[in-house]
Amino acid sequence: MSEHTPEPWRIGDSKEPIWAWRGQILGKHEDGTDFILGSMNQNYEERAIADARRIVACINACRGIETPELENGTLFKPRLARIKADMLAQSDELAAVLRERDEARVIVAELAAVYESLDERVFTVGQRHVIAKAKAIHA
Repeated sequence: MSEHTPEPWRIGDSKEPIWAWRGQILGKHEDGTDFILGSMNQNYEERAIADARRIVACINACRGIETPELENGTLFKPRLARIKADMLAQSDELAAVLRERDEARVIVAELAAVYESLDERVFTVGQRHVIAKAKAIHA
């Protein structure tokens, strides 16, 4: 059995284990009897209803998160550390790809210079097409 009432909580539906109604957070025991989990000042009914809605929304948003994670403020630290590590790895991969691209550009430039010195009449039409592409990339 969970240490707290299971989600989802609802607004205004007494069939659920927890619900909010007229500024009160109400619950239902396993035997079906109701209990008051919390109550707000009825002199501020609109605010009490808004607070009750917010409490229910927060509880449902935290579904699956252990209470100690919420209490000690470390909920997002492991996730942020993983995201940072992933970003650094991707940054390293991108840097390697950019280095390879730069090396390929140097090679293309060298090849274009060699092709410039050759008589294009010795090449086939297909080879001339490839040479023209290399020159265009280098330009």
